[in-house]
Amino acid sequence: MGWFSSIHVKTADMDEVLRCLREVGEHKCFVGRSGQGWTGIYSKKCEETGGEHTRELASAISPLIECYVLGLCLREDEFSFWLFTKGQLRDRHPPGSLAWLSSKRRHEIQLLAMDDQGSQQIEEALEGKKKGDPETVFGVSGQDFATKAYQDLARLKSLPPEERRQLVDQYGRLRSRAPEDLRRLCQAIGVEEHDWNYSELETTETAREMVLRHLD
Repeated sequence: MGWFSSIHVKTADMDEVLRCLREVGEHKCFVGRSGQGWTGIYSKKCEETGGEHTRELASAISPLIECYVLGLCLREDEFSFWLFTKGQLRDRHPPGSLAWLSSKRRHEIQLLAMDDQGSQQIEEALEGKKKGDPETVFGVSGQDFATKAYQDLARLKSLPPEERRQLVDQYGRLRSRAPEDLRRLCQAIGVEEHDWNYSELETTETAREMVLRHLD
């Protein structure tokens, strides 16, 4: 997925999540199981307004339910999350005004990791290796990069497997790591269906396959 906004509540009780949405007046949502003990919310307004409404909705739901509420947003080269419990913002990425916490303790979201490996996976995802530029990765200017890329593509199939892997990895450094980092973070806490938007669920068979309920 190129971009998306979704919210995930740490409960399997879908009816309770629907109650919260009705109470805050949120309409046009798909709601359904989004992972191991998680219920996902895919809101039309979150999709249309992005991170701003995603954070607001997660914050509004949190005081109404006794569990964690996680808002997620992927835009271009960066992902964001906001983790609430009992109406309080407990963790976020990028850290913003909570930056001082990261030097004092583990990220709160690491408490949701399913095991120690998952906690380490979250830490690595939050380090956020940014994508490189042609000059940094290959030592060539942007003007010369097109020529080099064409030459590398022509010789790719003839390279030994190890050299081919190294070259592919090198080009991979030009891509944003944000989608992959967010996927790994979600995997570590058991959120499986994180990267859907309302409009995609509305126009595909996925809504029925995921046993989603629609709040209109």
